[in-house]
Amino acid sequence: VLSNEEGFAGAWSAATVLSGLRDGSYSVEYSKFVDANGKALRDKVAANTMRRAPLVPTHFNAVVGQRVEGYFNDCWWPGQ
Repeated sequence: VLSNEEGFAGAWSAATVLSGLRDGSYSVEYSKFVDANGKALRDKVAANTMRRAPLVPTHFNAVVGQRVEGYFNDCWWPGQ
């Protein structure tokens, strides 16, 4: 799920889709984010803020200027 929250804007977080909603959005449960009681956070998100989890390559040779993402603080962050 793509975040627009302050401090996480542009980062992608892992979540499980719980259900599709009538308005075209989805109910999700985050994999790494919990509330004060340790319960996984749930959210209603738009379809255009979701994607499949990226594959992690076994070998990777970056090229200068190539768009990449790095996994840091439980999110995928864009970089170049």
